[in-house]
Amino acid sequence: MTTIEKQRLFKLAHAIRTVAGHAKFLARGKGYYGKEDWGDGYQREFDDFEHALAELEQLRNPEGFPPNLPDRLSPKPLLPAQSSPELEAEVVAILGFHDAIMKARGVEDVCLVIHRGVFAEGPGLVRTLRIGKTILEESEQAATNLEGLLANWPEDSQTTSSNEKAVLSVDRWSDLGIGIKEDGHWAICPCPPTGEVVDLRKAIKLPLVGERWKKVLECFAESEDGKTAKKTELMTVLRYVQVGNISAEQAHHDEHLRTQLGHASRTLSSTMADLKRELSALVETQDQAPVFPQSRSQKCYRSAFTSRYLLSDEDGHYRFASTGK
Repeated sequence: MTTIEKQRLFKLAHAIRTVAGHAKFLARGKGYYGKEDWGDGYQREFDDFEHALAELEQLRNPEGFPPNLPDRLSPKPLLPAQSSPELEAEVVAILGFHDAIMKARGVEDVCLVIHRGVFAEGPGLVRTLRIGKTILEESEQAATNLEGLLANWPEDSQTTSSNEKAVLSVDRWSDLGIGIKEDGHWAICPCPPTGEVVDLRKAIKLPLVGERWKKVLECFAESEDGKTAKKTELMTVLRYVQVGNISAEQAHHDEHLRTQLGHASRTLSSTMADLKRELSALVETQDQAPVFPQSRSQKCYRSAFTSRYLLSDEDGHYRFASTGK
């Protein structure tokens, strides 16, 4: 199995876990509900849920084929050239869970709600998710099973991918600089000082795919040292939480918001672990330092490398610069 093939399957596991995590907050049984059950928080969570579903659909169906294809549950597009029955079974299970969750969506007319102990007029048409807790737990378990199979998959030195030819070797992670440019992400070694001109002929373009990389690296790049990003900022740009006027301290005293914040924090941890695996597959180093260590006291992530923008100056040169410089 190539590194790129393994990364694709790790993304699949992360995607179904994210979908199931959102779904747990949205699933509603039959009956009357309080007014707050269908409020703005519910609608925002549903938006995030739909976004996660779309990302999973893009992963399994990048060509955008219609969902009524007879071989929609075929795992072949996602499986490596060298697979196993256990691996195939977990991928098929995840695809089935994805379809089941998608089919559980609906639009219903909620006529009545309970407000302050009495019946009141409901919000009318709302998006709903009618699905049992068991299938969501099984979805998360399938993700865990797939990750376990991948973690124990034997390395095959004879299997390579064309995407893996652009690999940079560094002595230490701190030697690496990643420049963000409109056409992608560029690895530069040794890492230049902020503001220095960069010769792109000596840089290597990294195949870091997806919006997650762009958003996370931009958070680091806009910090003072190019290595620090607050957890709240990362959760916001990745749409794990919504922008609002409620502080993290206030949310800590609200049970529902505290639960949502905990879920977002766990999702962020999974995302950073995914990104660490992807980057480690592309950059060779003997450095055992963590790539994205957490500072719990400062409630932020640190990166072992430096991120900056590659901004063109008036002479047409690209500079390793923070935003606006």
